[in-house]
Amino acid sequence: MEANNNNFQTVFKKLDQLSAPSPAFGQLCSVPELKTAPVGFALPLMMLKKKLLDAAVVRLVVSAPAGCGKTTLVRHLCHDQDIKRKFQHIFYSVVSSTPNFRKIVQRLLEHNGHQAPTFDNDTQAANVLKTLLEELDGNDQILLVLDDVWSAGAPSFLENFPTDIPNLKILLTSRFNSLDFGDTFKLEPLKKEHAKTLLIQYASRPDHASDAEYERLFQKVFSIEPFHW
Repeated sequence: MEANNNNFQTVFKKLDQLSAPSPAFGQLCSVPELKTAPVGFALPLMMLKKKLLDAAVVRLVVSAPAGCGKTTLVRHLCHDQDIKRKFQHIFYSVVSSTPNFRKIVQRLLEHNGHQAPTFDNDTQAANVLKTLLEELDGNDQILLVLDDVWSAGAPSFLENFPTDIPNLKILLTSRFNSLDFGDTFKLEPLKKEHAKTLLIQYASRPDHASDAEYERLFQKVFSIEPFHW
């Protein structure tokens, strides 16, 4: 098995790093665009950006209960001009409750213009991921975002990511505060006035609802405690 791993690394190092991704694959690990400007995130965005840009922070968990806006905040952060200037490579992947490390590595390879082999195990995938990141490293800064990491299976999943790539930072979001993965940024729930604005942006108004009925609907929604978005 060790020989197979070495073969993977040897073959992969011969790949042309500058090969251009095809249009079909070049956006696989891009950060999704924000359709509307987020509201109520100015302060947490500023605080999170400061923490991420701290040279001492290598791994960072954005933690909050479901519905507080972790994903929205992190996507907003990745589209921030200061962050885009700092990190020449920003990769984004949704993990959810059934993490598939090998699939994430395959998508990263394809995103960067390489063919993705079928891995026999996570160790093979981890070796190839490290080689890819080392090729991209140089003087470039890399930000890898893992969105919606659950606690079940997280330790074995996260240990596959390299810890010795000098210019790599890993940012993940999780509704679970028990993850032991570097520094933690706890996101507080939105204030109700900001949550209302956000709800208006994403929820269509019921047909034929009067202004009074529309307002009563909002009051009913926001009377539920605690309220998260």
